[in-house]
Amino acid sequence: GTNIAMLRPTQVLQKHPHYNRFYRLYLDFQQKLRISWNTEQFTSELHMRKIWEIYQLWSVLRMALGVKRMLLKDGYRIKGTQGIFRMTEDEFHLDIVKGAQIELVKQDTSVRLCYEPEYFNYRTIQSGIVATRGPKFNPDMTIEVWRGKYAEKLIVFDAKYKWFDLGDGQQSCVEDDIAKMYLYAGEIRYKPGTNQLPEDIASSAYTLFPGNVILHDPDRPRVGALPMCPGQSETIWRETAKAVKDILQNAGLI
Repeated sequence: GTNIAMLRPTQVLQKHPHYNRFYRLYLDFQQKLRISWNTEQFTSELHMRKIWEIYQLWSVLRMALGVKRMLLKDGYRIKGTQGIFRMTEDEFHLDIVKGAQIELVKQDTSVRLCYEPEYFNYRTIQSGIVATRGPKFNPDMTIEVWRGKYAEKLIVFDAKYKWFDLGDGQQSCVEDDIAKMYLYAGEIRYKPGTNQLPEDIASSAYTLFPGNVILHDPDRPRVGALPMCPGQSETIWRETAKAVKDILQNAGLI
């Protein structure tokens, strides 16, 4: 049968046991770094967040960490970060601010890991990475590759807390989410200048979902799906990591 997880409010502790562990570590980490010890408001805010928001945050952090490790291993160095953590009064919240970036560099190549970037319609932007359909695109995470002042490649990741049950213990991504990746791959482009038309820039666009079936062509990693789920098997983690490496190699990063 079909089993598509709907986006609905829920409580973290009623869900997957690995999210329960993530939740407790989250609180412990936050508590130890506080100046004061009043965690009631913070606990309530996290406890009532939608499960898709928790999944999106976790999967993007997990992907960013894996990509960063691969790039550092290949000789990149971290140049700077912007807006990675959100600070509220005396509380350290383990969260990412929209538009946050980690920038890594190697020779004349700059790689920016971006969280929830906004790419506006090319008619409203003089130059830069733009959308060629609608007012804007806002994927969960992108990897922008710049050489000097010019963007060369773009990798898109978008997390969805949905899956399709294939039977025999297999859960694949939802077809509509793959269609959205084709949209991102084709309609997020680079506009070099005011009087120039947007150019194709996206080398890969992949959806992240809590399943176990990988949709990936190592020779042509244009569009696909990667399973990202706490507690999944080491085999799936290795296959996913190999797919990410293919994606980075296809973009000329490693």
